[in-house]
Amino acid sequence: MRSISFLVLIVNLLFYPVFPYGIYGIHKPNLDIAVNTFFYGESNERRKFTQCWSQVGIFASRLGLVDEAVHLVKDKLGNADNRFPAFWGPGPD
Repeated sequence: MRSISFLVLIVNLLFYPVFPYGIYGIHKPNLDIAVNTFFYGESNERRKFTQCWSQVGIFASRLGLVDEAVHLVKDKLGNADNRFPAFWGPGPD
């Protein structure tokens, strides 16, 4: 039997209220809460993960963090040698 103990949840659930639900974001109430969570929240290390299906660039752009979003999207598009690098490894896929 193969062990799956190496699997880790990389999805950043703290930001589902930003995307896809749209509760927090530009021109929405309490934007500062979401921005502070982005930079200082408990999943701070996960916001740097841009491989495979990461949505962190979407979160940054929906919060109006333009410089952060540009950096994250460039990193995401440059992380593989495939024709569509945003959708493939390296990563847990």
